Amino acid sequence: YRSAEDFAKGHIKGAVNIDGTNPADWSTDNGVFMQKLTSQFSTSKKIFLYGKSGWSQTGLALPGRVARIWGSKNTVNLEGGYSSWEKNFPNEVEK
Repeated sequence: YRSAEDFAKGHIKGAVNIDGTNPADWSTDNGVFMQKLTSQFSTSKKIFLYGKSGWSQTGLALPGRVARIWGSKNTVNLEGGYSSWEKNFPNEVEK
């Protein structure tokens, strides 16, 4: 959900970024973001979603949209986003 530039500054090890900074890309179940997500990942696998420091007010719909497609058991919304992860697990980030 982060921009490519922001993701390059630091991310969780092994993370794959799909730029979702344009709400029009993920505002529908068949938007560009969701198409990229479903083409790259199996809905049978657990997926972790995170932004830089949580979800903006406009971005709050994204985890729910992904959960509808993946199922709530396979969707994890990383509370506090990358900033929280970096603070708590500094050895598990790539810069």
